[in-house]
Amino acid sequence: MRVEKYFTASDLQAIEAAVHEAEKRTSGEIVPCAVAHSDHYEAAAWKGAVLGAFAAVVAAGINTHVGQHEWDAVVAGIVAGMGDGKPGKALGAAIARCGELLERHGVAIRADDTDELPDKLRMQEE
Repeated sequence: MRVEKYFTASDLQAIEAAVHEAEKRTSGEIVPCAVAHSDHYEAAAWKGAVLGAFAAVVAAGINTHVGQHEWDAVVAGIVAGMGDGKPGKALGAAIARCGELLERHGVAIRADDTDELPDKLRMQEE
């Protein structure tokens, strides 16, 4: 399955613009990713644990302030958009919401902030 078939050129531009706009209000970096599929079930548990542990360390500060229900709502929006055949629009809205959450919960823009990472959607086939 080719991930890029789900995103039009317009979607990709909108996603990149959403990241750029969201990052204007926060020093956080938003890195959108799309993958063709997750790992096989047997490998998913340990890889998820490792990635989850890493994510918990990186995001520990923000997760103490943002309720799980807020992250769940972001995910639900993406899932609904995928189901409606509008993944680009849904991902753009989710990115905007993540920017709002970061800003509201103390990851505000700093005077010395720079944009360290590209704003484009990363797509991985395998």
